Amino acid sequence: MRHKASGDWENAETCFAEALRLKPADPVTHYQFAQLLLLRGERQRAEEHQEQFQQLDAHQKAMEQFLNGVVHNDPQDWKTPDPQDCIELAEHVAVLGRENEARGWLTEALRQRPNLPEAVQALDRLRQNPSAKPTAVE
Repeated sequence: MRHKASGDWENAETCFAEALRLKPADPVTHYQFAQLLLLRGERQRAEEHQEQFQQLDAHQKAMEQFLNGVVHNDPQDWKTPDPQDCIELAEHVAVLGRENEARGWLTEALRQRPNLPEAVQALDRLRQNPSAKPTAVE
């Protein structure tokens, strides 16, 4: 951001590219990079990062909305989400780069319903290719 603010767009782009290499599922970095690319007149590349931002942001909001619906102030009243909700939440967090958390939700779905096909398949995909994200929930 310092490079961008000073007008050093080439070094700013290098820094954004490195930030996305390290954390490709960071919606804020995609958004900021898109803004830089617009300043540079690179509309097509900017639109790609803006689209990525919107997709990641939608997953983040869906995850937050889901958790707000199941988390209560009193831990004694907390109920584990049903298996299908666990699978959906796992897909959202996996897209956001949180594979370990996704595995946890899928494991919870399987604890409740052993051999649930959707959970088994999603867990297998994460095991086979940890950097691959499950199919996005639309």
